Formats: sequence, structure tokens, C-alpha cells
Amino acid sequence: MIILVLIDSITNPRWTDGIMRTSIIDKHYFLIDYIRRNRETSRNQITKFFNMNAATVGNIVDRLLNEEVIIEDGEIAGDEAAGAGRPPIALRLNPDASYFIGINFSGDSYCAVMTDFTGNAVMTIADHFPLPVKKDRVLGSLISAVNCLIADSGIPRDKLSGIGVGAPGVVNMKTNCVLRYPRIKGFENVNIADVMGPIFSLPVFVDHNSNCFAAGEVNLGSAGGFLNTVNIIIRTGIAMGIIRNREIFSMSEISAGELGHITINPKGGKCWCGNKGCLETLISGWALEKTLKKALRLGDIEKMYSPEEFARLAVDGNPFAVAVLNEMFDYLGIAISDVIRLLRPQAVVINGCFNAAGELMSGRINQVIQDRAGINDTEIIISEHDDRIGACGAALMAISRLHNPFYQINNAVQNAVNL
Repeated sequence: MIILVLIDSITNPRWTDGIMRTSIIDKHYFLIDYIRRNRETSRNQITKFFNMNAATVGNIVDRLLNEEVIIEDGEIAGDEAAGAGRPPIALRLNPDASYFIGINFSGDSYCAVMTDFTGNAVMTIADHFPLPVKKDRVLGSLISAVNCLIADSGIPRDKLSGIGVGAPGVVNMKTNCVLRYPRIKGFENVNIADVMGPIFSLPVFVDHNSNCFAAGEVNLGSAGGFLNTVNIIIRTGIAMGIIRNREIFSMSEISAGELGHITINPKGGKCWCGNKGCLETLISGWALEKTLKKALRLGDIEKMYSPEEFARLAVDGNPFAVAVLNEMFDYLGIAISDVIRLLRPQAVVINGCFNAAGELMSGRINQVIQDRAGINDTEIIISEHDDRIGACGAALMAISRLHNPFYQINNAVQNAVNL
């Protein structure tokens, strides 16, 4: 029964109400989570959604107001306010209720932020890892960044509630362990929570960085008007995060979303994962590097370019750059059209090293989708945000883990089993 509840409870208040009438978990988690997801709500909306007694809702809301976890902020306009009487008062999270640290890192760099309770950054630190990049140097850089945020942000230590980390590679989000990431030497079976938690005496949560980017984009970034989205990150490789009802969605505790390793051409070039014809071999930072090295030998270009520089070269009309990126974006369009057929998201957000050529990218992708799918009601969005949105998403992930009742239920059930 608990499994059914976890799957269905967001969209079916009957199941949610069933949990809320048990002693598994304090009801206030549900209200915090509901307000967090909806950004603002009212007592009446909460009562209707959860099918709860109005007096019970009022008592919980008063408790959260007294604890300064939520605030009353203005009036809600719309259908609910259309009737007679005073418009309902909006309930929102109190940004100053608690603070979180979010970290997003890749094979060569990181971005770390201190955020308020709504995920908005109040301080940012970003840098490259010292060379050669290996496990101890990466962990040392991340620990140093957290120390700097705590020391320099001005946030009282007792208001800091948790740390969220968006990591690359194969991630077990249940154990907070990066199982494998070949692009950082020695980065295997690294339990980041076990490393950082004791140092800072804070709960540490780890998820794949693509999921953290997705959470950041839908809650704070370019996909703010949508509930259900897919976010594609193009860096050295390609990864994908899925959002359902503004929450990270995964069907496994081991990170999914390895879009870069779906096979586009079974007879294509060999990928570092061992397979042939992966999407990553056709469009990614390292795929472009291979193409440019060959072009340099043939005299098609005079120097090597970073992906960002090459994207700007295409924007300036360089024929070679336009031709190379057109082909890459066509392959990406094939992959995205398959994603749309499978998931039917409201929007697909693309964030990464080719975003400077966003107009060219979206044009090619939309044309491929139209040719392959016919009808396309999914919006293709080229993100306007940098790595900070992924770091904020990591903080939002930590906020969710601490306040999302589904995680609390899992913990409560597990603790009960262990007793």
C-alpha cells in the first residue's frame, strides 16, 4: 500500500489523505511540500487538495507561521477570489527560514552556492579544479568552497540546514555515492555524504547533476512556467534529467538519464563507454574536439576552438562551423524526438556548451522533430543560465529531501523495519 501511495499521492489527494491520517509522518511535511511545489497557495486550496478538515489545516498553518517556516504575503487573485468576500491570503515559504548549500560539479570545474529556503542564491563560488584533476583534489576543492560559503556569506551557522551535491557519472542517490566517473582519476565508490557530512555536521544529499540542472531550471530558470519537463545537459558528454510536478523524477535509485549513451548509429564510432554509435560520439564537447582535430590536420581550421568559441563562430556565419553544428544538432533532434515520443514533456530545456548558437540549435531540432513526429506540442527552450542554475538545483534537491514527505515516509518505514 505504501508503494501505491508514493506513486499516486501527488495527483490523488485520497491517497495522500490516507497517509496523512496515519502516524507514519507529521502532517506539516505535506503542507510545506505542497506550498513549495506551488510557490503560493491558500488555506482553502490546501483544504480542498488534501480533503482535510479546515480546522486541522488552520492549526498546521498557524504552527508553521509561528515557527516562521511560511509567511502570509498578499492576496491570491483568480478563480478562488472571484466570489464574494475578501480574497484569500497567499501562503509562501519564508526565504529566511533556513539556508542550504548547493554544489554542481563536472570533470573540470564546479559551482557552489548558498541559497535561501526557496533556492535563490545569496552567494556563489565557481572555479576549475587544479590539474591534474583527481579525486582528492576534487573533494578538497568542494570542501574548501563550502567553508568559504559558510565563512563569507553572513548566514548564521544555526540557519544552515543541509548540503546538496549534483555529481557526474553513475550516482546512487539513496546512498549518496558516486559509483563511477572515469573522467576524474580515482573517482569510484566515493560517498560524498560520508566525506562531507562529518566535517560540517550537516545532512548531505547527492544526485546526478543533470537532475539538479532540471530542478533548477523548472523552479528558478527558463522552464518556470511548466510542471513536467526534460532537461538536457551538453558538456563533455550528454545527460538528461526528468521533472514531474516540479520534482526530480527517477524510476531507479541509480542515476538514469544517460541520454548520451543511447545508440544512434550501431555502426558508428566507438564511445568511451565501450559501445558504438552513442549520441555522445556525435554531439558533445569531446565529439567536437575529435572533429576539430581532424579539421586542423586537413587545414579546414587554423586553430582549436572550445565548444563555446565554436558556437559563436557559427553565429558569426562561418560556413564550416555552421555545417558541423547543423549535423550535430540534427542528431540531437533525433534523440529529442524519441524522448518526446516516450515522455511527452511540456518542455525540453537544453543547457550547455553550444547554447551560444541557440537559435541555430532550436531551429534544427524543431525541424527534425516536425519531420519525425509530425505534431509537436513540446516547447524547445535554450537555457539562458550557466552552471549556477545547476548548483541552485542541487540546493533545491536537498530542500526536497528534507521536506518532501515521500522521502520522510521512506525513512520512517525503514526505521520501523530496523527497530
